[in-house]
Amino acid sequence: MTSKIKDRRGTLGIQLQQTAEANLTLLRWYNYLEGAHASEWDKITGSLTAPNTGEQYSLTRGAFQKLPDRSYAAQGAMQPWNLMFADVQQDF
Repeated sequence: MTSKIKDRRGTLGIQLQQTAEANLTLLRWYNYLEGAHASEWDKITGSLTAPNTGEQYSLTRGAFQKLPDRSYAAQGAMQPWNLMFADVQQDF
């Protein structure tokens, strides 16, 4: 049976170089939130614009899925960050 209940949940995956400043920023943010009150955990918001199509997305009530697995490979390895959002809306 189908239903017409909208589900606006979504996941954002980001690949960052291990040595990038943005990777360090996300790591600090994760560490802060891990020790913060639970009410702060899903406060991540953001917006994305697809450069080729111009599509825009608003993301709210986001949280880290988990800390990326640590890679001890050569410097410059990629770190996968996954964030879950309770509300993802396409803006027209």
